[in-house]
Amino acid sequence: MRQFHYPIWLGAVTTTSTPSFVVLFVLETFTRAILVTVVPLQALALLGDAQGVSIFYFAVSTVGLVGALAVPWLVRRLRRRWVLSLAVVYLCASAPLLASHSLAGLTAGMGLHMIGAATLSICLNLYVLDHVRPKVLTRFEPLRMLFTGTAWTIAPVMGVYLGKYGAPWLPYGVSAGFALALLGYFWFLRMTENPTLAPNPMSMATALPATNPLRFLRRYFAQPRLFLAFVLAVGRAGWWMMFFIYAPIYAVSSGMTAETGGWIVAAGSASMFAVTFWGWVGRRYGLRRLLIGGYLAAGLLTAGVGAAGGTPGLAIAILIIACIAASAIDGAGNVPFLRAVRVRERPEMTTVYSAYRDTARLTIPGLFALVLNVFALPAVFVTSGLIMLVMATYARHIPRRL
Repeated sequence: MRQFHYPIWLGAVTTTSTPSFVVLFVLETFTRAILVTVVPLQALALLGDAQGVSIFYFAVSTVGLVGALAVPWLVRRLRRRWVLSLAVVYLCASAPLLASHSLAGLTAGMGLHMIGAATLSICLNLYVLDHVRPKVLTRFEPLRMLFTGTAWTIAPVMGVYLGKYGAPWLPYGVSAGFALALLGYFWFLRMTENPTLAPNPMSMATALPATNPLRFLRRYFAQPRLFLAFVLAVGRAGWWMMFFIYAPIYAVSSGMTAETGGWIVAAGSASMFAVTFWGWVGRRYGLRRLLIGGYLAAGLLTAGVGAAGGTPGLAIAILIIACIAASAIDGAGNVPFLRAVRVRERPEMTTVYSAYRDTARLTIPGLFALVLNVFALPAVFVTSGLIMLVMATYARHIPRRL
């Protein structure tokens, strides 16, 4: 069945095979990753301390979570391509607000950015479910992480340098530029969607109840495998959120430069290049063992960062090693969901699952705000390590056949 209209010379990147999706995910990653160091440092400059930054992320993540839960309503009433386009509009509209370098602009801009990023991620994952065969998913996820790892390695440093040596607004403008490039490539592909999931005006009245957020939330969490996939994804996303926000803050608070904070984030993100190796480990020894080991190692090492907090060089070295352990989780972390979700429930269930990022952004900063009200910054790493150890115990419930 034909899925794309394309010139023959474009080859693999214009077919339903994985290269086209890899390109889309790389562009989507650049849109987010270029701001991953810039925004926490800007928030630190405006708010003054790590606790204030935690409260800020807790507030804006609430907006992002509500926006993400509205995506099924849009997908059922609009073609998915228009929902994806709307997500890019949100991302571009956030850029001038973030570039204002005011607390009000930062708050409104991050709220829009989170809604746009969540909507974009949901739509891209739905297209993956439509076009990538289930048996290929276990190979697609490590490949996607390998290539997006390039963006996570380059973009955090790029954002800091663009803001410092270019212009303060430049990181946000470049982020919007990548979003527009993604939209242009997406429309060039003229990607189709599963016709069984497309909106049907004649059946809109009967489809309406399925978009009630309370109904599909209950349906999602009533399925044990989907519930497990969500909990593990929240733990994984929460760890990386801790790293992206608090690693540069820890560096700057320890007397290092903002550029050093960017390089620390880039070094940790480079661990994603190990996903090919972790993919082999998962196929050789099983996904369950891989995820248990990844959560366990990341948890122990991250707790060690807190113990070495008084020695910044040692703490950062341990944290980067912890990133390598966390990359084992990332390479196959979405597979439990992708293998468990039912075809007819993909829009609603994918929306709930994709909200794991927003859930992590909401719960983790809120928890850290409480921790920082009592303890110093290294306690953040100890707390994060303990959370990962809890995730290791939950990973024991992953079916052995995966």
